[in-house]
Amino acid sequence: MKLSLALSGLFSTSFLWYKELSLNVEVRRNEENTLKHQIDADSYLLHLDMTQYGISTVQKSRSLQTMISNWVQRGYTVSPIGFDSHPVGTSVCLNKRWTRLVVGVTGYNPDQENSSIRDGKIEIYHFVNSQWDLVQTIFGASGTIEGSKGISVSITPKGDYIAVLNGGDSITTENGGYNIAGAGSFSVYKRNATTGIFSLLGSTISEEESGDGSFDFFSPGRGINISKDGKRVALGNPGYGYSKEAAASDEAYGKAYVYEYKSVNSAWNLIFNTSGWETSQVGTVVSISAYGKSVASGPEGVALSANGKRITLSDSTLNFYIGGTYVYDKVGPDWVLNANTPLMGLGRNEYGDQCGAYGGVAISANGTK
Repeated sequence: MKLSLALSGLFSTSFLWYKELSLNVEVRRNEENTLKHQIDADSYLLHLDMTQYGISTVQKSRSLQTMISNWVQRGYTVSPIGFDSHPVGTSVCLNKRWTRLVVGVTGYNPDQENSSIRDGKIEIYHFVNSQWDLVQTIFGASGTIEGSKGISVSITPKGDYIAVLNGGDSITTENGGYNIAGAGSFSVYKRNATTGIFSLLGSTISEEESGDGSFDFFSPGRGINISKDGKRVALGNPGYGYSKEAAASDEAYGKAYVYEYKSVNSAWNLIFNTSGWETSQVGTVVSISAYGKSVASGPEGVALSANGKRITLSDSTLNFYIGGTYVYDKVGPDWVLNANTPLMGLGRNEYGDQCGAYGGVAISANGTK
């Protein structure tokens, strides 16, 4: 596993895989403005601890320790419960004021006697009296497109909207393919200002099937991101294009999507839909800008800029794995490929830089960087 670190002027998140089959989420605040040029006094660290197979990767945090000092834990360590060998949690998110925390518990299984059940769930915590209180749990449903709920979660800065990516079940069929329950889906929940309860906004949207319509080897995106106002969602499907025959030749090209919520029909409408290139597997991770008008996407990422007018998609296999990132601009109702792209890797590694892989892609709020 790897340490993934993202820092901004408002908050920072890091993921540290620390202990097998246990999930610890810690929120910390910088009590002293010791690195004012890098992190201001209101910066926060979201810390996720988990390890796999008992192999500690704590040493990978050394670079983090050299950058950040005088961080004090806020509240207790949150430990959602998962069962058996299923993933305990795969995604966490925190709102701008660190008052609301969402944890995806993809492997939640209410029936320990049947290990094939993967309902999944998300847990929503609120910071009250210096502690994290569990205020709501939203469960998935095994055997449906909402199975394995919580692969990825995203929350708006104010904490009023939550987007959730559901993996489906990907149940193996007799012919070696997968049934429709493995198609994956996304849901968006809106908080009621009076009751504080999150309810489904619109309906749960299923991702598209594989290229041959059989759902064989389908892989839903591992990332989802919601815009500042909660009205646009970016997600991807890196497995789109796979079929039983194509799998051997690795021909999946993936897709990236942006959906917009229309109150007129109370529904999520597809406003951006683009395919990757052969073997690119676009859409594994996604990021959307604050105002949802630009998107970046790649085999490991898709991102949307704040003004919502720029989309980037990376392809780590471009030019013999040098890799590059494509940028799309919104011109009227259309998305147009920017003439100055792709932005290429340098090709220094003998196996190729694979620009855009693993770490994903990100785009600034105004879409200029």
